[in-house]
Amino acid sequence: MGFLSRRPWAGRRRRRRARGAGDVPADPALPMFPDPVVAHRFARLAREVFAEHGLECTYADGQLRGSDGHSYGLTNVALLAAAGDRRAWRGLLDQHVQGIVTAHAVPKQRELASVADRLHLRLWAAGDARPAPGAAVTLGDGLMGLACIDHPEYVETLTGARDIERLGGWDGVRAAALTNLSRLRGEHVISVGDDLASEVKLSTGGFFNASRVFTMEHLLREDFLVEAPANGVLFVVPNRHVVAVHPVAGEGMFAAIPTLLQVARREHAAPGAVSPDVWFWCDGAVQQVTRPAEEGAVEVLVAGPLESQMRALGLVDEQ
Repeated sequence: MGFLSRRPWAGRRRRRRARGAGDVPADPALPMFPDPVVAHRFARLAREVFAEHGLECTYADGQLRGSDGHSYGLTNVALLAAAGDRRAWRGLLDQHVQGIVTAHAVPKQRELASVADRLHLRLWAAGDARPAPGAAVTLGDGLMGLACIDHPEYVETLTGARDIERLGGWDGVRAAALTNLSRLRGEHVISVGDDLASEVKLSTGGFFNASRVFTMEHLLREDFLVEAPANGVLFVVPNRHVVAVHPVAGEGMFAAIPTLLQVARREHAAPGAVSPDVWFWCDGAVQQVTRPAEEGAVEVLVAGPLESQMRALGLVDEQ
């Protein structure tokens, strides 16, 4: 690691060095701006414009996160900005934020029927969001889903228990969100690996693509033409746009786990990061399969439902 030291300047006027790309780290969440300095300026201006409209936010991972718990993605408006003149940025952002403010002005005493077709569950790592009790559904020990309303201008995350109560409670919200997730499809589907026994199937898609693990049977059938495997499926959800799976059927799972880890570690740096680990799904139950170990190694956890299925396939030595 290097350290920047400053030498005293005796009797000389200090010159301000122009800030260059080397001083600003690249922002993988705003790839439409190849120059990291330009990406930084856009994100900073976005914060300013949001603040001018009364929405104080912090920037991280391609999103502005408000003190009220809402998150505002910048991807769409950033694509428009990158394709146009920088002098038009402020007007473009002002128009974008005005649409959000208008949406916020809609009375909160709304009925489920008015937003049912726009409700989704958004997948999060359990440590990345702090919803109020009763405002989230868990998926295994390390993943969870928060109800979201997909507005044209932004995605509204419902992090408060009152948000759910206003819509009539979790049962109705969850049912509508799962119905909408089951209607989604991946945009691109590929297979990774030459051996069918260890093949990994990967789907990329929109904002809620990874969230489709809440409707795993639909995801497997629609994207991968796989009916729910009797022995479960290994999967990774590195970011909100990517989900990769390997149906557990035999020894091929041992070669599939490193492939899944490679996908997870590579894609976890993309916008909307969720988890860099491998997970196991079987009959609706989810458990974590890998976790970090010492010196950058990865530990594979064979326990619970995964161990039971591996024993059924003769993949665990009886002792």
